[in-house]
Amino acid sequence: MSSEDPFQDSLDDDLDCFSEPGRGSRIRSSVYTKTPEMESNCYGDYGATGGKSPLMKTLMDAEAAANSAAVQLMSFKEILEDDFADSRHSASDNRRMSRQRGLLLEKLEVFKRINKSVRQQLQDLQDAEASRMETDKHIDLLLKKLTQAECDNLDVQLAEACSERDTWRRQQEQKTNARILLDAQIGLLKGQIADITAKLQKESDEFTAANEVLLLKVEKLYAENGDIGLENATLKASIVELELQLVHSKAALKEESAVSQERNDQAEQYQSQAGIPHPTTQLQLEVEDLKMKLDGFLREAENTREGRDAEVKKVRLELEGRVRELEEYPELLGTAEQSLAECQDNLRRSEKRCADKAEAIRQLQVKVERQGEKTRSSMDMKESIHEANSQLRQKWEALQRQMEELHGENQELVRRLAGQEESLHYSSRQLEQRSADCQALNRQLEAAVADVRQQVSKVKDKAASRESSLQTRILELEAEKSRRENELKHMKQSKQSAEKQFEVRLKDLQLSLDQSKSHKQSIQNYVDFLKNSYATMFDEGLPQAPSSFGSSYFLK
Repeated sequence: MSSEDPFQDSLDDDLDCFSEPGRGSRIRSSVYTKTPEMESNCYGDYGATGGKSPLMKTLMDAEAAANSAAVQLMSFKEILEDDFADSRHSASDNRRMSRQRGLLLEKLEVFKRINKSVRQQLQDLQDAEASRMETDKHIDLLLKKLTQAECDNLDVQLAEACSERDTWRRQQEQKTNARILLDAQIGLLKGQIADITAKLQKESDEFTAANEVLLLKVEKLYAENGDIGLENATLKASIVELELQLVHSKAALKEESAVSQERNDQAEQYQSQAGIPHPTTQLQLEVEDLKMKLDGFLREAENTREGRDAEVKKVRLELEGRVRELEEYPELLGTAEQSLAECQDNLRRSEKRCADKAEAIRQLQVKVERQGEKTRSSMDMKESIHEANSQLRQKWEALQRQMEELHGENQELVRRLAGQEESLHYSSRQLEQRSADCQALNRQLEAAVADVRQQVSKVKDKAASRESSLQTRILELEAEKSRRENELKHMKQSKQSAEKQFEVRLKDLQLSLDQSKSHKQSIQNYVDFLKNSYATMFDEGLPQAPSSFGSSYFLK
């Protein structure tokens, strides 16, 4: 039993990495089987983010298979201990057992190193897989954000263009209505001005004709007044003559009266003496006739004088009324001229407003053209986003190539493991069962590799479908772009008459465009930072990735 003690000690030393000293056979179920806490530490992060993928399940199965292999090694150790304790061997059997023990110890040492490396690489692979899935999620999130931002930007631009188009149409309708109203007002004012001018001209002609008639009447009245004056002078002269004649007649009458009185006295005396009528009665009758004629002449002269005075007064009053009317007509003429000047001022102001509105329409045309330039700049920004998407796809293709390289290294490691398994198969008949277990592990590994390949194909299909959806989205966006370009061309053709009005709005839009460019630059900087971070992370994880995949393949 002295030869069995060193073998037992050596076997205990070789299996120290799989058990704790002094624990006995119960270590088989406690040391080489991961506790739920350990599994939660290894896979908890991935499970918290989105559940276990088939690849992660395969890795967990490989870990369980490694634990099972360790348990089987412990049971094999106990079997060897029982064999060494119960059997008595010869020297040749002891030497043969020593050689087999040495080979077994070497295989166990190799298995120990491989198991340790596999565990470490399995952990690295799990971390890389979790990081890759987190990166994919982050990339998907970024793509969704970019797509949403692009859609929002297009919707906002379309809404702004529609609102500006409606505003421009309303302004055009208002300006057209205002222009029609102004044209109607201008036509009405022109008609009123023409009517007032014709009326003033007619009144002026009438005033001129009336003035000429009045002048003729005045001249005629002056002539008649002169004739009347001459007649008055003649009448005055005749009146003076008649008065002189009256005086002479009165004097003669007095003389005749005195003579007649004397004659009457003489006649009375004669009649009284002879009884014959006297001729004084006939003379008295003649005197009475003369008095009556004189009174008639005086009344006629007085009536003639009064009639002439009344006619002169009437003509004077008519002339004064005409003069007052002529004094009022220049005020009406001045009022009409002032109204005409106001109408002309209104006409000039209306023409000035029309010119201002034409200038505003020209500014609207310039603003529409600037809006088209802004839309083209937004299309350029969309193309830059498409380029960023293509760069992300190239990065994904690079990751796929790296996965293929890792798969090749895994196959190389599989071949190495196959050689090692073959060498273990020739070690001992006692290890045939263990070799069968290793073959079972190999079959599990092949199944895991098949699952990995299937998962990779699914990932490729998913990437292809995503790429096709992106291509479809790109085609839709290009169709939308062409449609909007056609709409913009049509709008540009229909809005060339209103380009200048949008100049102020264009400055605001340019400011917002600069802000969007700065926002885009910040997003681009963030994307570059993410790219650099991912590149740094992948560059640091590449050197140990092959061994990780090899170890996981061995365990499976």
